[in-house]
Amino acid sequence: MINPVRTWQLISLLLAAVLAASLIALHQHATTGQRATGTLPTANSLSDAPTLVLSPTARRPHERYSL
Repeated sequence: MINPVRTWQLISLLLAAVLAASLIALHQHATTGQRATGTLPTANSLSDAPTLVLSPTARRPHERYSL
């Protein structure tokens, strides 16, 4: 007869391995530095921050939730 505890341990090990592999792949994809086309500009340094202008719609939540 199949041991149900052993079965769940095997399933848990398999899920942990899949999770680790997907996190490693996601980290490698994020560190490639590829910038998506058609996105809004971001501030790469503090000197770029004042030049970015938010629309009134985007500014309202920022002002509401900023401390």
